[in-house]
Amino acid sequence: PNPYRGAEGAPLETVTLPDGRTGHPAKGLALFEGKARCMACHPAPLFTLDQDPSTRGQYQDVGTPIALPLRLEQQHLVKGAAPPSLVGTWDVWPLLTSATAGYAVQEDRLVVGSRFPLRTLLETPGLEHGGAQELTAGERDDLLAYLLTL
Repeated sequence: PNPYRGAEGAPLETVTLPDGRTGHPAKGLALFEGKARCMACHPAPLFTLDQDPSTRGQYQDVGTPIALPLRLEQQHLVKGAAPPSLVGTWDVWPLLTSATAGYAVQEDRLVVGSRFPLRTLLETPGLEHGGAQELTAGERDDLLAYLLTL
């Protein structure tokens, strides 16, 4: 069961995020559908373009890193990816096909870069990930609270 939902799956008014901050899922839903522009690539009910045959396999380049900076010469690098489903992201680590939302490279080895990869994804400067960069810190907390309830 999703720990970010109440009894029998009911939505909570406030969610404590993995980093201790709090957010409001209902406000996050409004941001998801509006200002954050998430619905363009992650429409309900499965929160991915791959749910519909007419949009399946559409690769998007939203500026997310395509690889960890480790032995790049040994990797087959392809820009863009099909938008993943957001259902259950509360229980996924790391995020992105490159694992860059979770892992980091230190010297010549992989280390844990973030225990809250959803926040990393929304707060990494320079990403063209929907409207995430236009959100205030409080709005990002609300959006994260909503995403954790999926």
